[in-house]
Amino acid sequence: MNMCRCPKVGLYEVEFKLDGMRSIAQHKNCGELLSEQQQNEIQKQMFKLWGIKGEE
Repeated sequence: MNMCRCPKVGLYEVEFKLDGMRSIAQHKNCGELLSEQQQNEIQKQMFKLWGIKGEE
């Protein structure tokens, strides 16, 4: 699959699917996999939303 090229991806625009025993993040709008940079940004958003202190 190709990587998502959307300029900004929000937490609520991402769905997680199983690929064997792995969970993969996919952008709902374009259907592409998130890049590593986008995944890191989504992780930061989740930590902030859930009140978890992550790596800064």
